[in-house]
Amino acid sequence: MSRPRDLSQLFPKTSYVVPPRMNLYIKRNMRVNNIFKRYVADEDLLMYPIDEPILKVTRSLNIFTTEGTRSQRRKKFVQMIQERIKEELGLIATVGVAEIIPFGQTRLRQ
Repeated sequence: MSRPRDLSQLFPKTSYVVPPRMNLYIKRNMRVNNIFKRYVADEDLLMYPIDEPILKVTRSLNIFTTEGTRSQRRKKFVQMIQERIKEELGLIATVGVAEIIPFGQTRLRQ
């Protein structure tokens, strides 16, 4: 995020200053999380910052994907979720895949 006064100097013709709409953001986030819950159990959906949940997919991976290497199956699983979010909400979701939860995230949980 940047301050509006800084952005308008850097990008004077392409800058739009809009008011924050946190209530809408929270509602959309809840809808995204409801989609996640179709793919993982509640205990496997870890909420850290509002827009950075972690999905533990070890158990779900075997339910939703069967063909290919573990890496290929994870990629397919992620694509399924991204497509569902795009279809239902019109949002583009970015995803990071890791073998373990980042240390900083686990510290937040304690």
